[in-house]
Amino acid sequence: MRNFEVELSLKGVRATEIEDASGNHFDNSEDDFEMHRLERTDNLDAESLTKFVKDKLEVIWDGTLDNPEHFKSLEIIKVEGPMFASYDGGLNLSDISILLNVEVMHDDPDDIDFDDLFHALVFRLSSGGITITLTEFESYYAQVMSV
Repeated sequence: MRNFEVELSLKGVRATEIEDASGNHFDNSEDDFEMHRLERTDNLDAESLTKFVKDKLEVIWDGTLDNPEHFKSLEIIKVEGPMFASYDGGLNLSDISILLNVEVMHDDPDDIDFDDLFHALVFRLSSGGITITLTEFESYYAQVMSV
């Protein structure tokens, strides 16, 4: 077993599902998806929306790893960002980095092992009974450092 510090960097993260206060679910293929917004964010400028998102953003392990047996433990140490948030076709976030402490089960992990970590990450924001889940990523990569 080996420990690594891993930084996951994402240029973009897009909302994929919204649950409203009544328990209704909407996905990003629906025409009115963009109309559903977090409470108290309708009139925020870009800077204020970004700060609101930074304060409320949760990063959780809720997805599915392709090879869960390759990992003994995964710990989120720090989340930096997003640097920008907007409601353009739904909530979009840009420039997020997540620092992880990762313990792998074998001595020679490769890039595929660490890229697998993106499959398990889920971003979530909740406010006023509305929850937005963000699981669509663009331009992402893992930087690995041995510990």
